[in-house]
Amino acid sequence: MFGTRKAGYEPKVSKRGEMVTEVDPKLKPFYHGVASGDPTSNSVILWTRVTPESGQTSIPVSFRVA
Repeated sequence: MFGTRKAGYEPKVSKRGEMVTEVDPKLKPFYHGVASGDPTSNSVILWTRVTPESGQTSIPVSFRVA
């Protein structure tokens, strides 16, 4: 999954050269997707980026590993 853009993010450039993005609202708050890597027989690394609402400075995040 690393290096793809199928996480609801499609970069575009405006006529003035500014970056413009379109996101899939169904992915909220994980607009950037979730990725994993470096698996071993008893561990794996998972990472994501939580996108805050405008003006929000902290985001409570909980997770479950099963």
